[in-house]
Amino acid sequence: MKNVYLENTTNHHDKFYSMVENNDGASFTATWGRIGSQGRTQVYGMNEWDTKFNEKINKGYKSQYHNKPTNWIQGMSVAQRKK
Repeated sequence: MKNVYLENTTNHHDKFYSMVENNDGASFTATWGRIGSQGRTQVYGMNEWDTKFNEKINKGYKSQYHNKPTNWIQGMSVAQRKK
């Protein structure tokens, strides 16, 4: 399942853009807004994934993680879990 979180903090923008593939595999939900806010959401077809991603990268957004597991602890090593 695709999952991307982008932030643009240049020039005091402090914005985020999140893209999460939906369970149907045919669409994704985009959420955007000011960092710290709940943001707004919209559903797009998966055929728009690359377009939306590249649009944000071209505007200065930086990827904070890519394909991060929904359950974040699954992505941690055993050593990290014991901390």
